[in-house]
This record gives sequence, C-alpha cells and structure tokens, in this order.
Amino acid sequence: MPRVSILIVCHRHVDLLVRCLESLQRNVSGAVAAERIVLFNGTPEADRGAARQALADARVIVSEVNLGFGAGNNRAAQAASGEYLVMLNDDAEVQPGWLDALVETAEEHRDAGAVGSRIL
Repeated sequence: MPRVSILIVCHRHVDLLVRCLESLQRNVSGAVAAERIVLFNGTPEADRGAARQALADARVIVSEVNLGFGAGNNRAAQAASGEYLVMLNDDAEVQPGWLDALVETAEEHRDAGAVGSRIL
C-alpha cells in the first residue's frame, strides 16, 4: 500500500500535465511510497493521447464531463489507497525533497487537517 496518493486533475492542459508528471518522476524518492492518480476532467480523448508515455506509472481515471476541480479531486480520492492525499495542480513542477518534507510535517503535526508546501 502506498503511503501517499498524489491526485492530479487535468482539464485541458495536457502539456503542463506531462511536465508535472516528469517532475514527479525525477523528484519523488523511493523513501516515500507514492501512487499517482490522474483524473482527466472533461479532457478530449485526442488530447489525452499526448500524455500516454508520461502516464505509464499513473492510474488514470476519465470523466467525460468536467466535474470541476473540487469534485474531480473527490473522484480521484475515491480511487486512492494512500494514508495521505496530495492534491497537486497539473501545472505544478515539484522540487527534490518536497514529498518527504510534506510527509514529515504531517507526521509531526498529527492534529493538523492539512499541510501544504511552498509555492514558487
């Protein structure tokens, strides 16, 4: 079972999604077991194909209609099996150590409902 489920909702910006997934590939260490769940949120099928190679390590969910960001994350969360959920925007590019720091902070503050990372 993964420790963390990384949820990414993508509407139309498949090029940004690919960059996001590539940054995850480079910057998620094996120290924290993580699954990647991508919800295509009303994304046309032709656009989804452009991300096929970057999605090799991700679980993909398709909603033919745009559910919106909140409902899209809720739908992706239903498929998650991690102890922690990370809601990552499809235009985000993560840095080395970011996930380790998030999990460490969550562990240190068990009473917190959410933790966040620095956005640059």
